[in-house]
Amino acid sequence: MLPPMLFLTPRETEDTVAVGAAAREAGWRVAALESYRVPAESAGEANVAVYGGSLFAEAIAQQLNLALLEPESDWLARAPREVVKRTIRSVTAAEARRELSGRWFMKHADGKAFDADVMDVPSELPGQDALAASVPLLASEPVHWLHEFRFFVLEGEVLTGSVYLLDGRSHAGGAVDSSLFDQARGFVREAVQLAGDDVPPAFVMDVGLIPDRGWAVVELNPAFASGIYGCDPAAVLGVLQRCCHPVESLSPRDARWVIARKPSD
Repeated sequence: MLPPMLFLTPRETEDTVAVGAAAREAGWRVAALESYRVPAESAGEANVAVYGGSLFAEAIAQQLNLALLEPESDWLARAPREVVKRTIRSVTAAEARRELSGRWFMKHADGKAFDADVMDVPSELPGQDALAASVPLLASEPVHWLHEFRFFVLEGEVLTGSVYLLDGRSHAGGAVDSSLFDQARGFVREAVQLAGDDVPPAFVMDVGLIPDRGWAVVELNPAFASGIYGCDPAAVLGVLQRCCHPVESLSPRDARWVIARKPSD
């Protein structure tokens, strides 16, 4: 049986270089593509992982008839209060304009239609010409994050993690006190356990410390589109591989985590 094939986005970054090098060291085959097209000689590949962004991953998966497993966009709004420690609502743009008032942290639930930010709603929310009424959004109570960490999770196990915000300042991949790292990792384990079957088998969880409230989940992200910061790239490989699965042999458990998108999404 051939070793796994890793497809990397044409846009080279420190992360793609690190992940590619780890894959080669592990004996994987690695293809740094020149476009979003799968080479003819790779058309039958099934044992595949992709890395380098959602649009790239979706394009490769479509060509190879693969399913991509990722968190549901409204997960934060459904998560237990003890996991998120703030008010979060899943709304459409129309509902936000009609039902929300005051300051909220607003973000597109599954895209980049506008820059996520704290804004007065509805007055500062992009207008209907820029943000259609049906677009899904997440509205969160604004909080101050003191520290933030990223962790790659596989089948409920925390494989690797890294700091990216320390004392309110960017600290991506930098050194951090081991006790603080252990606190963050311990909270991820608790959050994953509380979530149970309501998280996919492979994903990224960002967590942070809110003063006077404690550790909380910032958001969940698909592994194939997440920067690794200072995470161990070798540990990331297994998470990436678990995110991809041939459509024809997809289990009911995994099928839940396949997000159907329109070509224009």
